[in-house]
Amino acid sequence: MSGTVVVSNVFPDDNKGGSAITQQTIDWLKRSYPGHDVHLIPVEQNRDYDEMQYRFTLRRHPDVRVLRCPVRAGRSSLGTARELARSLWWLWMPPGHSEFEGTLSRAELVVGKGGYVFVERETLGGLLSLWFTAYPLVYAASKGTRTVVLCATIGPFRRAGSRLLSRWILRRIDLVVTRDPISTAEAKKLGCTSVMECPDITFTLDPERIQGAGPFAIPEETYAVMVVSAERGRRDDEFLDRLRTLAGLLLDEKTVERVVVVVQSTEDAQLSARFVERCGDPRITLMTEDLAPEELMGFYAAAELVITKRLHAGLFSMMAGTPVLMFSTDGLKSDGILRQIELTDRLLPYPDFSVDEAHRRIREILEGGEAEVERVRETLGRGRREAERVLDEVAAALRVTA
Repeated sequence: MSGTVVVSNVFPDDNKGGSAITQQTIDWLKRSYPGHDVHLIPVEQNRDYDEMQYRFTLRRHPDVRVLRCPVRAGRSSLGTARELARSLWWLWMPPGHSEFEGTLSRAELVVGKGGYVFVERETLGGLLSLWFTAYPLVYAASKGTRTVVLCATIGPFRRAGSRLLSRWILRRIDLVVTRDPISTAEAKKLGCTSVMECPDITFTLDPERIQGAGPFAIPEETYAVMVVSAERGRRDDEFLDRLRTLAGLLLDEKTVERVVVVVQSTEDAQLSARFVERCGDPRITLMTEDLAPEELMGFYAAAELVITKRLHAGLFSMMAGTPVLMFSTDGLKSDGILRQIELTDRLLPYPDFSVDEAHRRIREILEGGEAEVERVRETLGRGRREAERVLDEVAAALRVTA
């Protein structure tokens, strides 16, 4: 059997969480649609395509193709308005002769890759970003191609604009698969009639890939990992001051001999460097090596502890068997997923967390020893089995609607 399946909303591999989601989505498609060609549509349409953007994905899946969406945000207000008008015109016209139009109109399935898309947008620019990111799904649905949003965060919404645009898009999609109970409730509030819930697709990553990762440099000293990401300007500075105090406590008490600040996404590189400089402690260092997701998990596996503001750094650490403490950021993204896997005790508020409370929880986690590691391992095992079960059901449901 041959045909084409398409994955949209594909971030460059500079974002290691996004890279893992992309690779696991391709794995699922190859199992569910054997013999089909897989096309990827980048989320950053204004960048010139370079294979290095998908170096880890193409290393694992060298047979996939990258397909550019010709409709994208312009470089000026006038250009964006022109592109918006063109995108709406294409919805009502028969497919043209471009590769994008032909591929999406004839594809077996178009997948909106899981992630943080259908969420609160505070500005007009944010709403336009949502539209252009989701456009391949919208276009495919308008031509009768089956569509699925896979393992996505949805909401919560405070503004009417975000809610209405997300509703307009998602109600045209054949199947909406959320990745946590908060998102499931939000999807149903929007009026989506076909909704399923599946743990984050990265749970399906084969543990043997982590064990076989390498080679990469592991510090000789015992170390903790910290992962930061930009979100709220000045509030980030307040957060970093608290995090610096927490790092100092761990080092002074000899819980670890070193703290390594890891850049899990290149957009965090500047903030990570600023944090290390702000600490002014030679025991706190920056790691900028460009590691594949499984290699990064291998680095986390050798750590005593991971403290992270990025969701997938936390999930990678749990999958690697390393104790982790996470912060509630980006709406309720982390909250929903940790609620689903029953590990909300690993979550602290952002940015106003208590250093004393964080320190207390770290001590409890580390004193729990192997029993605590086993508790997380069992929880993630259930998450993996549930994700695999639901993904099989998703594939079956999409075949029924063919």
